[in-house]
This record gives sequence, structure tokens and C-alpha cells, in this order.
Amino acid sequence: MAAGTVMTCVKKVVDGELDSAFALVRPPGHHAEADSSMGFCIFNSAAVAAQYARTVLGLERVAILDWDVHHGNGTQHIFESDPTVMYLSVHKGGSFYPGTGKVNEVGVENGKGFTVNCPFLMSGMGDNDYVPLFRHIFVPIMKEFNPQLVIVSAGFDCAAGDLIGPMRVSIKGFAHMMQCMLEVAPGRVVCALEGGYDLASTAAATQSCIEILLGESLPSFDNELIPRKSAFEDMKNCIKEHAPYWKCMKTLETSEEWTRLAKQVAEEKSNL
Repeated sequence: MAAGTVMTCVKKVVDGELDSAFALVRPPGHHAEADSSMGFCIFNSAAVAAQYARTVLGLERVAILDWDVHHGNGTQHIFESDPTVMYLSVHKGGSFYPGTGKVNEVGVENGKGFTVNCPFLMSGMGDNDYVPLFRHIFVPIMKEFNPQLVIVSAGFDCAAGDLIGPMRVSIKGFAHMMQCMLEVAPGRVVCALEGGYDLASTAAATQSCIEILLGESLPSFDNELIPRKSAFEDMKNCIKEHAPYWKCMKTLETSEEWTRLAKQVAEEKSNL
């Protein structure tokens, strides 16, 4: 039923019946491999829905963006050789479960460059780290790929206050991440609930994303978002890995906006 619900949402969005959709489903799916369940996940709902969009609904390019604090090993492995389905993930790196999703995992064979991982190696990353990653790396790559549909593996265990995830994304942060996806594929975004182990933060973050999908105003931040030094290094590593595949990454580090951000990161004395 969970996988079928995400498929139904995808069909309604592709057919134009809905502008966008949020599938409030359990169990989650992104750890499930092609032939086995794993990590609370039985069927990989986002992967099933992406394949359905490609093979049944006839879309040529689909992107799956995964912001769950855990890497979606199943989704990556299912599509890592497929250049028609792009998988992008930001997650806690290192030995954190499931231990996959290193920055140099960029896809295999014909799929090289279509898997984009940016693991944050340190805990405690929040809006200052996640939102610039989306704005400077994920959105440009996705726009260059030009997907006809974006599926978001929306795991809220990276939220501040989650019982398992060590990250600190705020309600505003999720709203901005959601807005970024609407900029990539206006009117064709489907979210599928993944992780989230604190009822209050999961509920509030979900509401924030749905409000953006409904066209409500984007909340503003009080200060400019400057990444922590460790997160900025993680982003630079991601850029280096994908410069051979994407024009936007080749030119990013020499751009005026990135140069300015790098200077701000270097000057931020309290940055980790």
C-alpha cells in the first residue's frame, strides 16, 4: 500500500490532476534493495514509483532527491547504472548507518555522474549547511539534468530534535529545501515520507513542506546562511567528484558567488 500510494501520487501529478503530492506512508523504503528488505524498509517506494514513471508513464528523466539522515543505499544501487534516473543524497557520512553513500560513489557504467552523494562527515549540521548545498550544488546539477519529475525521499530524521538523527535542520530549513525542488521541476514534485523518529519534529517538518507545495510564502532567515568549515569541505569534495560530468560544477568554484561564500566561511571564526 505504501509503494502503491507513491505510484498513485506520481500518476496524478504526471497526468496533471495534481500540481504536486506528499505521500504520508509507512513503512519507509529507501534502504530496500532490489531483492531484499533492510532498515525498516520492505519495498523501495521511491524507486518503484520512479521506475513506474519511466516504463509505464513514459517519462524520459526522473530525479530522486533524498534528504533522510541515512543514505538510501537501496535507491542508489537500483539506479546506479541508469542515466535516466538521477539519485542525489545528503546524509550523515562516515560509519553512520548504513555506511554507504561516500562522495566518490558517482554511479557505474552508463550511470556515472548520475549518482550524487554529499555526506556530511560531522554531526550537528543544520540550515547553514543544508540550504547552501541545495542552492549551489543539488539545484544546478538537477537543472542541468532537467528531470520531468522529482521524487523526494523526505526523511525527517535530520531534523533538530530527532531521536536518532544527529543533525539540526529547522522547520524553515525544510521549507527552503522543498522550495528548491519546486524550482527544479515546477508542478511535478512528489514527496514520499521516509525516516523520522520524533513525532513533533516530523509533524512540523512535514507541515512546513506541504505548505510550500500549496504555494504558501517561504519563511525568511534572520541571517545569511554560511556553512560550517567541515560542511564546506564536504561540498567542495562533491563538486570535485562531479566536475567531470556536469558543466555547472566545472564553473562553480571560479564563480563570483562561490568565491564570496568561500571567503565568508574562512572568515567565520566560530565555524567548525
